[in-house]
Amino acid sequence: MNFNFLFHVIKDFLPICISIVALFISWKTYKRITIPLDSYCSPISTPLNLLLIDDDEMRSITNTNLNLINLTVINPSEIDLDCFSLRVFDETNNKELNIYNQEMLKYQLTDGFPVTKAVDYEGNIIPLKLFETADYFHTFKSHSITNLSIVINPALNTEECFIVYKIARHVPWYKKINQKYGYKKSKYETHRHRVKLPLTNNGNIDSNKETKK
Repeated sequence: MNFNFLFHVIKDFLPICISIVALFISWKTYKRITIPLDSYCSPISTPLNLLLIDDDEMRSITNTNLNLINLTVINPSEIDLDCFSLRVFDETNNKELNIYNQEMLKYQLTDGFPVTKAVDYEGNIIPLKLFETADYFHTFKSHSITNLSIVINPALNTEECFIVYKIARHVPWYKKINQKYGYKKSKYETHRHRVKLPLTNNGNIDSNKETKK
């Protein structure tokens, strides 16, 4: 065999092979960090009777028509992802709803004590994981499952809500879709959920009425 010929073949093709391997590794890394989030939401909200304050006096907060929406997010990617701009819209009355957060409850209602549980109308105690502040920011750790509690106080006639939030990760231009409420063709990965609310009457569940399907 002509070793001079073999040397030139290796010399010419080795950089190409190295480039192909590097490209493959980069592609695999990109795929690992761009795995989409799995976002789940309870299809029907849970009406709450009261919120329990985490203090020695077992105090509670009551408000007409409190509703709990459970949001579960699975991040299977290799990187932590930040959630921001979470908003809830009342589809029935066409308005944005306030979301209960620990900062609001601590300083306005509970003298610094957090709210960590709620009680529904059947007397069940439900653990809560409320957002800490009104910016509704949260980091979904890599390879993690996160459960968040969205507590709202909609109007008594509200039948459906629309939840939307963004992830701090850009999406390709061809995946941008038209969305409501200022999210039209967002450059960030956006997740949306529709949730039905049981119709209520002065805070009590009305079993004679059904939500629209």
